[in-house]
Amino acid sequence: MRQHELAQGASPQSLPLGLVAPRVEVHAQVMGDRALANRVRMGEASGMVSIQAHCSVTEAVGLMRRRAESSGETLEEVMIAVLQRSIRFGA
Repeated sequence: MRQHELAQGASPQSLPLGLVAPRVEVHAQVMGDRALANRVRMGEASGMVSIQAHCSVTEAVGLMRRRAESSGETLEEVMIAVLQRSIRFGA
């Protein structure tokens, strides 16, 4: 998508995901909105787990929750570990 297309009032729904997610995360950091930043990171982490485990995104969130419960970690700690590639799900 070209710059002039963005300037003509493109809605966030019409933008490629790669352009929207970083803007949302930056906005969350600037505004201090930890919940929004966590939602963005959870989306990224659940997408990574769904690919690794060959499952839906909903199932991926469940896998991360079970991992957190069984390891005594918080869901946020598991999510960060996934994003840092220090844990993997599946083969």
